[in-house]
Amino acid sequence: MPQSISRRMGRPDAQAVEEIGRRILNTATRLFIEHGYAATSMEQITVAAGVSKQTIYRRYVSKEELFAAVIRDLAAAQLEASATGKTDLRDPLAGLQEACWALLQLTARSETVALFRILISEAVRFPDLVVRVKKAAMQPIEDVMRFLLHAAREAGQVRVDIPEEDMVNALTGMSMGWFFQQRLLGYPCLGTETERRYFFDNAWSVFLAGAQV
Repeated sequence: MPQSISRRMGRPDAQAVEEIGRRILNTATRLFIEHGYAATSMEQITVAAGVSKQTIYRRYVSKEELFAAVIRDLAAAQLEASATGKTDLRDPLAGLQEACWALLQLTARSETVALFRILISEAVRFPDLVVRVKKAAMQPIEDVMRFLLHAAREAGQVRVDIPEEDMVNALTGMSMGWFFQQRLLGYPCLGTETERRYFFDNAWSVFLAGAQV
């Protein structure tokens, strides 16, 4: 069927579908940050995004799923912007370093801070939301780190006598522990990429001092 006829019959092409999906995520991000999780409804997002209920529910069956998708989208964009997806597995340690840097950069984004403040404030009322966000948004990042760490161990670049999961947890804490805590509390720190890079390089050196063979 010709593309023009398909559009007239209400079947958007691939580009239009992608644009609609992007509009939904951008709108949801804005409304969640402005009003919080509990005070934002799927209907509000539908109206603000200019889409039908059928369109939004076809993609996200619940508000929990949409909120998780918003954070997953931020995380995916940050990983894509880094060199993590193009890692040369002949040097997995360099890829692991880049993945940790991408995680720190993710926590520096104002949208990430705002959304995680919401997540923390709603955690007791909506415990399933925390589980969903971790699975959808944080787990993929940790999986990348775990894969690269395993490859680095196999390549003899880091010690194998320390449990792999302990090392992943240490790397996650290094990348989004102290710095993200300061950001969540509203303390100004590491406001420029240069400052963050200096902090990260020092933290990475400390990690290598204990992790390398």
